Amino acid sequence: MSSYYLSPIAQGLGDLIVSLPALEGLISTGMPTYLVVRGAPQKGLARRIPGLAGSLDEVDFDPSNLSVSDRYLNMRDHKLQTQFIWGSKEFKTAYPDYCIGDVVEIISSDLGIAKSEKKRLVLNFKPVVEAKNKVIFIAGSAGSMKCWPVEHFMQLASSLNQIGLECLVIGQKEKSEVVDKLCKNGLAHIETPDLESAVDVISSALMVVGVDTGLSHIAVNQGINTVMLFRQNSIFKRRFKHLISLSAPVCLEECLIREMQGDYNSLLEFREPDQFNKPNYWQSWDCYQSDRTKRCMTQISVESVFTATKELIDREVKLIN
Repeated sequence: MSSYYLSPIAQGLGDLIVSLPALEGLISTGMPTYLVVRGAPQKGLARRIPGLAGSLDEVDFDPSNLSVSDRYLNMRDHKLQTQFIWGSKEFKTAYPDYCIGDVVEIISSDLGIAKSEKKRLVLNFKPVVEAKNKVIFIAGSAGSMKCWPVEHFMQLASSLNQIGLECLVIGQKEKSEVVDKLCKNGLAHIETPDLESAVDVISSALMVVGVDTGLSHIAVNQGINTVMLFRQNSIFKRRFKHLISLSAPVCLEECLIREMQGDYNSLLEFREPDQFNKPNYWQSWDCYQSDRTKRCMTQISVESVFTATKELIDREVKLIN
């Protein structure tokens, strides 16, 4: 029997999540479908993808060993990935108003992947009682410039408490300064020692407020009402009724220049064995605005996030009634 092998758009957790429609299209054919993982986070999630035949590391994967009837589909090897860096002026000029859903859909179509009838490939999860009816904060990110201030999260928690909602924060305190500070400021923390436990908590929550990071994209994928906070480069915004995306104003010119130095469009494969043990691109620089009160993400107001959160809750109540 022929098999499919798919490499997602890049190596991050969010990159895999937004690539799930392509995986679902292949899985829906009934042919064995394998995920070619591009990093440890993706490997940790593979077991939760329903219908997947298995996964293997790209560093060990040799397409030349496949049978003539098998197909290897590399989503990076496409002009939407290689022409420009996403979010650059050149990209926006060539592809105005494109978001990640458009990119994945076009790449999938050009690779011959038919659309599945399902809206989302929902990850398998185990309900977590402690997360039921709670608002989960996803505050940590590999890139500190993506983070929303601790004091903003605390003020939001206070406002949500006043309307009867309890807030919890997830994330590893020892790896995230923001998560650590939120816990030290008294916000309740729910342990998620591994990625699969994080999927369980997120999938069991009432709603999520999170920055632009893989766990927030999991929440959106799982159909959880989500408010996501983005920097000005919002290519990863997605179009769902249960999602409200808020964007920060344009960053300092120095930040914009540094962000576009990643040169990811030239990287077609992830073959370096120790690549995933090195600091990733987002960890390699910080915001150039030394005054934290003036940083772009700080300008997303608590009031706007609270309003968006309340809007999603009110929508849910109307649907139930």
